[in-house]
Amino acid sequence: FSVTVNCVSKEIGQANQCVKSKLEETTLILDKAGIDKEDYHSSAVNLNKEYTWKQNTQVFKGYSASVSLMITIRDLNTLGLVLGKLMNHENLSVGGLTYTHSRIDSLKNDAYIKAFKNTETLAKRFQKEIGGSSIELVEINNTTEPLTSVNVATKSMMRTMGKPEQDSINLNIGTLV
Repeated sequence: FSVTVNCVSKEIGQANQCVKSKLEETTLILDKAGIDKEDYHSSAVNLNKEYTWKQNTQVFKGYSASVSLMITIRDLNTLGLVLGKLMNHENLSVGGLTYTHSRIDSLKNDAYIKAFKNTETLAKRFQKEIGGSSIELVEINNTTEPLTSVNVATKSMMRTMGKPEQDSINLNIGTLV
């Protein structure tokens, strides 16, 4: 996620000093939370003039100095603690919260294995209901399209019933009872 430290002052030096001070406070919070220095870095530094409108006239408000930090949290238990402490500072804003998992590929593989085991269990239930002595897995598909129905090819089960091999059973998504 990102944290932006922002200060406004009539003097450019004071705005920069304020940002530096608030940035040090921010990194101290991160260090105390056990976040490695490699897991945060500044990603943007900005210095702008700020104006406000009063009675149809643009009035100089001051210099706005800001620094953005990109922060990676590796332990979700730390996230709430860090966010709570950061949000207590009036010069900070938090944004860009995203979530990724460092083991995403292995999690996908675990999901595939679970799906395969569920398919085996379902096929055994079909076999028990229909009869027959064997189960043949004909096809496994990996698709990103949402499934509205599942076509379960049951060649070996159909053979036991004396039906042609090209027959299949269409199942709508739902709960088997």
